[in-house]
Amino acid sequence: MKKYLLLSILACLSLSVFAQNTPENSWKDLSFLDGQSQINFTVDFSRAIILDMDVEEFIAQEPDWDEGLAEMRAKFIQSFNEKSPVKAVTGEDTDYMLVILPLKVTEKGSHVQGFFRIADKSGKEVFTHRFDNEAGIFGSALNLMGDAFEDLGEELGKAFKKNVD
Repeated sequence: MKKYLLLSILACLSLSVFAQNTPENSWKDLSFLDGQSQINFTVDFSRAIILDMDVEEFIAQEPDWDEGLAEMRAKFIQSFNEKSPVKAVTGEDTDYMLVILPLKVTEKGSHVQGFFRIADKSGKEVFTHRFDNEAGIFGSALNLMGDAFEDLGEELGKAFKKNVD
């Protein structure tokens, strides 16, 4: 009996240590943004698999990619900025950069999974968190991806509002 108790305790400790070593930060770790008014924003699809295709294959089949990407960015920024005390901007001189890294897009474009990271001016990553977002029910793949990005912006904006002063 003591042997099983000891094994159970060791298993719990191992899981706890494993969880602490994951690359994902806690939302409370956003405190480094306290006092910041803006954060640069970009999306990096370079590692994404979109509807079972790498991004180059998807772009070759999607003539409206550039327009769709611009719309996704705009939807994210608008919904993020409505909720967050730190406003997402593009092309500004800010202390931090917010990068959305979609890794997988499924369900006709409405389900987007990946990571977002925040890096300082030197490019050093200071925060990482994963996301798994699904939104939209009707439209083209780009339209559904735009809906998912809009929803993601709102969710991240709420998290920033709760954890950044």
